[in-house]
Amino acid sequence: MNELETIAALQTELVLLRQRNAELEHQVAAMAYPINRSSVVPQPIGLPSLLAWINDFPLPLMLFDTGATIVVANTLVSDLMGWPEGRYPVAYNLYADRASYHPDMIAAFEQAREGVSTTLPPQHYHSSSSNEADGLPVATMLFPVHSANQVASVAVLFREITVQPIHNKEAYLQHELRLFQTLAENAPDGIAVFKGREITYANPSYRAMIGTSGMETALYGLPSSEDTLNLMTLVPTILEEGSWQGTMMVRDRTGSIIPAHVSAFTLYHTTGEAEGAAVIVRDVTEQLRREQEREEIQIRIIEAQRSVIRALSTPLIPIAEHILIMPLVGAIDTYRAHQVMDTLLHGVDQHRARVVIIDITGVDVIDSQIAQAMLDAARAVRLLGARVIMTGISPIVAQSIVQLGITLHDITTYGSLQAGITAALRSLKQ
Repeated sequence: MNELETIAALQTELVLLRQRNAELEHQVAAMAYPINRSSVVPQPIGLPSLLAWINDFPLPLMLFDTGATIVVANTLVSDLMGWPEGRYPVAYNLYADRASYHPDMIAAFEQAREGVSTTLPPQHYHSSSSNEADGLPVATMLFPVHSANQVASVAVLFREITVQPIHNKEAYLQHELRLFQTLAENAPDGIAVFKGREITYANPSYRAMIGTSGMETALYGLPSSEDTLNLMTLVPTILEEGSWQGTMMVRDRTGSIIPAHVSAFTLYHTTGEAEGAAVIVRDVTEQLRREQEREEIQIRIIEAQRSVIRALSTPLIPIAEHILIMPLVGAIDTYRAHQVMDTLLHGVDQHRARVVIIDITGVDVIDSQIAQAMLDAARAVRLLGARVIMTGISPIVAQSIVQLGITLHDITTYGSLQAGITAALRSLKQ
């Protein structure tokens, strides 16, 4: 992949990542205000930014999804293909228009979909703005656009190939260099190119992030890592495997340690030999902060849900002055039995209760541990000056209590809740 393809791929991937970031912010906003369903949360703006960037790109560029359906194309593509009014056809599919492209276009598209960039030999296109009868010789470059570590779309870049006189070759190369520098100099991420351990180029974002004052300063190494990874030690891996991505801690211009996502890939000479590597450094401090805030919101939501569940699983209801009732439904495990005790003790102290009725009509099974926990709760309530009445013991539960040899001598029992309430009211009158 040459410099132009590299920059186009980086810029396209940047816009897609910003779109994904906006979608995550939208989800966090929705989680932060789950009750107000009528709230209007700003929608992420991703595709308009992508469309604007592609329209402003100086060469014909279009983007296809992995099914070969066009997503967006700039007006230069429409002019090149002869599409009317400078607009690309809706739902245009590459497979349905094979004749308009290079014979190997479909094969190259499928390779790009698998993550392999391809440059096709020049093909003559009849531009609507050209007066040349034979059309323009145009090279076609296809490269994958990644999102979330997988190919999300395929970009197609058209580049006019003209026969340059020898005396204009230097000017042509200077034009190519200016194009690359314009894109790189305005990129928000730090970009650096190095050969061996010497950095030959660093854009303003890189210099501002890492803190070098300019290219006149000797840049002999990339930012030192605070963990076991170091970019310089990864150079052999990058050159051998072609690329590397990961997160490492780097030192910024203030001397602070910041988390950064690093993408590095090999740069190849026209002969096919590796001649260096490029690195893209992105400060992910804000991204990690937003993720941490999202996790904190989720923790608060979970804690609120647990609080509601605890209140529903061990409800304590005042039914008269100095009388509380706790209806229990479902299975009772050790954790819930401890909740029963905590709720009873706090409720008796708060309401100055003298009688607490525990109704277990909805409880089917009680084992020895649960029964012992209920007895402990009754004894603790008695220490606070109140007594416990248990109602709604089913035949199955009664049989289990007898078989386990459990005695409820500290607890008064009644067959129904109504009988228990009557006894509690009567005891207060005595």
